[in-house]
Amino acid sequence: MKTDCHLDYETVLSGRAEAVHLALVFRAEKQASARQTPFAFGLVIDNSGSMAGKPLEYAKSAAAMVLKNLREDDRFGLVVFSDSARTVIPLQVATDKARLQAAIADIRDEGSTNLTAGWMLGRDEVAKAPADVPRKLLLLTDGHLNQGIIEPAQVRQIVGSGLEKERIRTSCLGFGDGYNEDLLDQLAKAASGAMHDAASPEKFPGIFRQELESLLALSAQNLRVRVRKLHYCSGLALLSDYPIVALPEGGVEIMVGDLVSEEQRVLVLALEVLPIPPLADGTPAASIEGEALLDVELAYDEITEAGITSRTEQRTIRLSAVQNAADVRINEQVVEWVAAQEVGRAIAEAIAERDRGDVDAVRRRLKELRERLARYGCADSIKKALENLAEFEAASEQWGSRARKMSRSFSTRSRKTSSYYESQFGDEPPIKKPEDEDPAT
Repeated sequence: MKTDCHLDYETVLSGRAEAVHLALVFRAEKQASARQTPFAFGLVIDNSGSMAGKPLEYAKSAAAMVLKNLREDDRFGLVVFSDSARTVIPLQVATDKARLQAAIADIRDEGSTNLTAGWMLGRDEVAKAPADVPRKLLLLTDGHLNQGIIEPAQVRQIVGSGLEKERIRTSCLGFGDGYNEDLLDQLAKAASGAMHDAASPEKFPGIFRQELESLLALSAQNLRVRVRKLHYCSGLALLSDYPIVALPEGGVEIMVGDLVSEEQRVLVLALEVLPIPPLADGTPAASIEGEALLDVELAYDEITEAGITSRTEQRTIRLSAVQNAADVRINEQVVEWVAAQEVGRAIAEAIAERDRGDVDAVRRRLKELRERLARYGCADSIKKALENLAEFEAASEQWGSRARKMSRSFSTRSRKTSSYYESQFGDEPPIKKPEDEDPAT
């Protein structure tokens, strides 16, 4: 994996405090087409009564597609849940595919939605895989927590422990307009997975395929970024949307997760920089390399044909000061990444304000962000982000369940800035316009 570090302000004026952003750009190595490492893939499918008909049939077809594309040394399991959970296919190597396809075809709809029981049973199946095998669950539901364990914080803790203890990553697929997008987003974040919003069951096969390919082409696993402030950095905040924990020796660790073959992922940090004073003769105090802001350590497992190798890298982030405003340099590519993730964060915060009916607060937040981004003076770099912000603002004026779900999904993926999402969504509009749905009642 290759990593580049870039600041939006490559130089700043000496003697003045500044807010700058650091972009860490990760580029995964290309994987050979002949994958050597087997994996364990589990599906947890909601088969409650609300999934009856077309939705469940599409889910079954997508499950059959996944099974068809597995190698004989890959492991596959399938669990369904309604009032309770049951195992349809215990985790096993995918050899007798005809028998497993028949088991999928026999799934029927029934009952209510005990999501937690479904995930826990899926976890237990996938946890049977050998310790050195990558493990993943894909959870599909169209509903809320209404049976069994229904406290969201408790469910999030349970799913997060599946990653910590059993190394099981969980991605979530929400279907229709009835599911709890906030819950599924939090579950996927806690378990280093992806959150998918599917307005129609026709999207199921593509999402299943994307999740399968994320294992077929896995290039780097367990990427962690450890960051510690140095002399001239007084404040540090994560703009991207990843789990973050404080380290006992100081600093923080950010859990970025896995990257697939040739994926580019951008992590953005916001930094408060103390004034860099000039020397007595008026020249900047910084050395030719610049003043130290951060220590950054990367740790990850790289997957190659030869096997899995654990790697660590160390970087020191520095910033130079100049005397004249004309000498301040801005990296416009970084500005584009910052703008995209700032918009994602603003939308996430504005959703809660819009849910309370405070449309004025939403407008103020978006206006403030537009003004802040305009200070860069890089109109081309912020153009796309501002267009996405306008789409959300239009949707927020006439708030409906579909617009809310698309807003949440867009916010999440924009704060990851990954080519994985770009390839999945293409030119699809980020947020549904209000005229395309009835307002929520």
